[in-house]
This record gives sequence, structure tokens and C-alpha cells, in this order.
Amino acid sequence: MDSGIAEDLAIRPLVGKNAWEKINNAEAVHLFEMRLMPGPTMFPADSGGLGQFSRDAHRCNPDALITLTIKVPKQRRFGRDTSRARGERRLREDVQRFMSEFGSLIGPDGSVDRAIAHVSLESSDGSLAEDRINFVSDHITSRKTVTLRRSEGHAPWYEAAVHAVLDVASQHERELREAVSAVP
Repeated sequence: MDSGIAEDLAIRPLVGKNAWEKINNAEAVHLFEMRLMPGPTMFPADSGGLGQFSRDAHRCNPDALITLTIKVPKQRRFGRDTSRARGERRLREDVQRFMSEFGSLIGPDGSVDRAIAHVSLESSDGSLAEDRINFVSDHITSRKTVTLRRSEGHAPWYEAAVHAVLDVASQHERELREAVSAVP
């Protein structure tokens, strides 16, 4: 039976606009922590940076709950400020790349159920303030009621459900596009 659905439908969690703004405006990222759930490998072979590290750890321990913490030390010895700044910049770039490639895996029910970053953000007075980004709790949510009426003689219920979701999505397209506008 032809459902008549000519559009691709994908429902996936996305990292929220607030988290993207914070990570993109961060002067420094001091710490990044994520937890990978047990299961099949979800990172492709050509992943780099945090994706490659996560894939390798997950491949070696597929049944383990893996927590990865990367922290740039705050040591204040002579000559350490340059290397610390370089480490914070690299970590920020790695986190940004990881979020853009694998942000859809992050969420309460995703393969990555914990992802946080400790960052320094510039305040309105020019000073630096420490902040914490929680990529799991700051994900995009745009809730709309979808009414599904089941009746005799119509398409199977799952096709009717997809049609109902598409109808609501088209009615609220502008709001939904606004919600994902910060996603790279």
C-alpha cells in the first residue's frame, strides 16, 4: 500500500541554541565530560578527535558504561599560561566538532546520556565568568499536540500517526525552524 508520504521524516534530539551560543562564545573550555551507554558502536571509522577516542573506547568495551573526562589543568607555573590557553582552545574546538557531528546522539535516551562542559564566558563588564553547559538538558524541545483519530477504512495507524506529525510540523514550520536555527 502506498502511504503517499513523499517526504523524509527524521525525529532526533538536537543540542539547543543556548548551548551552541555558549560553546561558540566561550573564551576557554576547562573540562568536558561525557558518558557513553553500552551498545553497538555508533561512531564512524573516519571520526576524528573526541569521536575517534569514543569509538576506540567503545570498541574495546562494548558492554561498559564509559565516562570520558578531559580537563585542562589550572597550574600556574612559569610558562604554563601559553600551553594552558592552547589546551583550552583545542578542547573547545574538539567539543564544537563533536557536538556538530554527534549532537543527535546526545540526550536522556541517546547513546551519550551525559555531556557537560565547564567554560569561561566574557561578562558584560569584560570580566570572565565560569559557566557550565549541560548539553543533555539544553536540547531543543518544541512540543506540539498531535491529534490522531483512528477510524475504519483508513491507512494503518502508524501511517496515520506520521501524517498527523507532518501536518502539525507544517502548521508550525516557522517555530520549528527557529528552534533549530543555531544548529550547524
